[in-house]
Amino acid sequence: MRIQRLKGLFWRRHYALLPFLFVTSLAQAHLDSAVPVLSFPDGGLTSVEFQQTIKTFESVFASYAARDNRIFEILSDWKTDWPQAFARRWETDHLVVYGGIARIPGSTVDSFALILCHEVGHLYGGEPFSDEHNRMAVEGQADYWATSECWEKIIHELPLREGSVQDRGVAAAIVVTAFFASNRNLPAPRVDTPDTTIVERINRTHPLPQCRLDTYLAGLELNERPLCWWAP
Repeated sequence: MRIQRLKGLFWRRHYALLPFLFVTSLAQAHLDSAVPVLSFPDGGLTSVEFQQTIKTFESVFASYAARDNRIFEILSDWKTDWPQAFARRWETDHLVVYGGIARIPGSTVDSFALILCHEVGHLYGGEPFSDEHNRMAVEGQADYWATSECWEKIIHELPLREGSVQDRGVAAAIVVTAFFASNRNLPAPRVDTPDTTIVERINRTHPLPQCRLDTYLAGLELNERPLCWWAP
């Protein structure tokens, strides 16, 4: 069943102050989300939650790779504290996931799942591509696919938590984008301060964290991709 469009006003008010819950603890993170240098040895998910979530993703998305007679797998290293995950299409379609990304401040199974949804989105999120040969979706498209398609498929396979599918998606997006912002020494994104930038051409690199939050929310609402990275 497709996620119903959100009413918008209620949850934007409801979550407007949530970034402030994470700003202090995230203040020491550094650089861009693509190249973080700090490690997070404590907190976040347990190793059991980490591995169970990974197994769930491998099961759910194996059929996506099978469409092209390929294999989908996730290569993981729980013990490494580097907060990083990335997608590659080599002999297999796969993600590489380090334990530190499941231990970022405020991390939950839901926020970890959203990160994995983003990475799977690089593989199966479609155009626009950053790598035409390997058909790897650009960052903004991976964000949009994460909540417009992946989130609905994966959320019912995750442990039950309080809140609706939409509320859980918003809360996860706030944790993840607050981490991205902290890596760039930027204020945490907010649901009530959308990025008003209008790009002239598609941004094929990492959009700014506020734009990324806007994209996650647009995907949840099944709205158009934000113009802060997307150019029709």
